[in-house]
Amino acid sequence: MNDLKNRRHYKTKLYGAIFSIKIMLKNNWLKIAVLIMVLIVGSSIFYYFAISLPAKDIKIIKLQQQENVANERREQEAKEETEKRTEDLNNCIWGAGYEYTFGWLHECEKLNLLSQACISERNKINDSATTLPYDDWKSAIINKSKTWDSCSCKLPHDIATNLDTERKDARNECYLKYPPR
Repeated sequence: MNDLKNRRHYKTKLYGAIFSIKIMLKNNWLKIAVLIMVLIVGSSIFYYFAISLPAKDIKIIKLQQQENVANERREQEAKEETEKRTEDLNNCIWGAGYEYTFGWLHECEKLNLLSQACISERNKINDSATTLPYDDWKSAIINKSKTWDSCSCKLPHDIATNLDTERKDARNECYLKYPPR
């Protein structure tokens, strides 16, 4: 019997609680609706600032880092290309000067105005072109060219003018082939 009483007592309490909630909802429905909306808006704002925005910022930072790396690589490649272009231009101009000098010596030799020692020295340098690395060969020519002033001769005007024109044309060709930027 006690069980039956206890069950009725609980039912009465349960119905009373449900009835109380119904009355409270009826009287405070606007307040509850506002509270629910504030919770929804608050959780949306929290999600945006705590989760979405930092993730977006991280993506932006990663993209900026990738762009910076790409820009640095492009700048480095452009710098290397400019350096190579400048080196190629300088070598080309140097080659034009080399051809001019040896052309002048060759013309002096054809006119029998060049000593045997100068001819021998020139031939040694020409032969070393096939055995020495380019930079060593170029250095050897530069070092020997200081003593070649004594090997030079005065050429007739038309031959000298022709050699000067060839050197100018060769230099201009270098600038066309390797234009400075």
